[in-house]
Amino acid sequence: MNKDAFIRTLSEALQQEPSQLDLSKSFIDNGGYSLAAVRWIDLIYPATGVVMNFFDVMGTEPLQALLDAPPEGASAGAEASSDVDEGVI
Repeated sequence: MNKDAFIRTLSEALQQEPSQLDLSKSFIDNGGYSLAAVRWIDLIYPATGVVMNFFDVMGTEPLQALLDAPPEGASAGAEASSDVDEGVI
């Protein structure tokens, strides 16, 4: 994921200066709350094309782990998709 877009959108969602963010801490430990998480998820998709999971954002993982994580579905190979039955959600 693009680190600049990650920091810029996170800063906007939390209404903090980028220098105030600590990537070694979780979203919540950086002052995040549920509505800010929804706002960040809404901001980061158009900026990066990455879909963030609300529960991952609100979890205890440090922000650096979210930044380093592969986009959802990127780790699943073509073989994995063939294991899913069609029509099953």
